[in-house]
Amino acid sequence: INLSDLSKMGIDMSKVATGRVSIQGKSAPDGSIQLVADLKSAAINIADLGITKDSGVAGQVKATVRQNGDITDLSNIELGFGDVRLKGAAEVDAKKGLQSAEFSNFALSKGDAAQVSLTPIKDGYSVRVRGDQLDLRPLLKRFFSLDQGSAGPQATSVDQTIAVDLQLQRALGFYKTTAYNVNLNLALKGTDMKKVSLQAQLPNNASLSVVTNPTDSGRSLSIAFTDLGTILRLVGVYPQLEGGSGAMVVQQDLANKVDEGQLTIKNFSIVDEKNLAAILEGHPQSRALVSKRNDLAFRSARVDFTHRVDRIQINDALVTGDNIGGSGNGFIYTDSKQPWVLLPEATP
Repeated sequence: INLSDLSKMGIDMSKVATGRVSIQGKSAPDGSIQLVADLKSAAINIADLGITKDSGVAGQVKATVRQNGDITDLSNIELGFGDVRLKGAAEVDAKKGLQSAEFSNFALSKGDAAQVSLTPIKDGYSVRVRGDQLDLRPLLKRFFSLDQGSAGPQATSVDQTIAVDLQLQRALGFYKTTAYNVNLNLALKGTDMKKVSLQAQLPNNASLSVVTNPTDSGRSLSIAFTDLGTILRLVGVYPQLEGGSGAMVVQQDLANKVDEGQLTIKNFSIVDEKNLAAILEGHPQSRALVSKRNDLAFRSARVDFTHRVDRIQINDALVTGDNIGGSGNGFIYTDSKQPWVLLPEATP
């Protein structure tokens, strides 16, 4: 059966699934339908939970379906394909999409053991996550465009507010990295991080803390870290930085849409970076230092910056190391797929 034909029965699945399925159905006296469906020829896209499946991938779903106008109530859900395993219930609006979901078993990847609930709030969704372990990569890709080709971390649900209440013993990220004892409360709408409180432990006794506070002009964002390299690998931003302890403080002027910030880092290295020679173009001595190995070690770095809607202005930057250091200023154009920064005074 083609899933689009279910609309003739009052069951609209177009928001979450398309294609063809083999369905066995049994009507119950209360008007509900017990369904068992072979999903191999169907594509699934429950985007707000980071769940997708291409047509051709084997899978099955069981559910009890009740229809009430535009609302499809799905209970006793058992969904499985690949490493994805879900058990719970959900409600889908034919016009508005997924309205709520409650999963006692939520696994997007092998080894996941978590419980997830999703409920509507004004202009978006509230997501509550609890568990022993959860692979965050599908959710990071969904909401922050952190995979390859992105010009940088940027929320994709620009028209919705996402409120997250998350507690995990282990959170798996990119590049085989793991955070422990993660506690997160986050309110995000598009690129506007309205509120965040985050505490997490990292390998080798490292840690991460993020907090926002209201100010007269808007809010402040404070980030403290003891291993920046692991954090950047965890969220899939940049794998070539190792070490790095420091902090970033940003003062946000919401009325004028301008942020003023300072980033300080100590004791970090850029390793196995194939583009170092290009970065050091015009500095022969510096290029000679990395001709045999594509890495550089630094003692400290400080960057004062101004962030506007389309760009980050580097007002002053200073980097020091045993073999190379420098200072300068420039721009990163965040609305471009090829952002760049000018640090013209780098010296070996």
